[in-house]
Amino acid sequence: MADFLLRDLDAALMEALRERAQRSGRSLQAEIHAALRAWAQPSLTPEEWVAAARAAREELGSRRFADAAALIREHRDTPRRP
Repeated sequence: MADFLLRDLDAALMEALRERAQRSGRSLQAEIHAALRAWAQPSLTPEEWVAAARAAREELGSRRFADAAALIREHRDTPRRP
């Protein structure tokens, strides 16, 4: 495996990486590896995004979904138990 060294990293960036690593239960090195892997994943072209959206829309067909705003209002307005 290859190694590389990053110099002069901002203290705020290092702290953010440490916090992110702690939240995800990983070492700092493992967190940086995960971030680099995610960043290096090939991204979709705009045409591929459109094709994926069309495929998802086609898969859903004419299914109807509940109005999320109504569900949120109903939940918000429901009395809570102490």
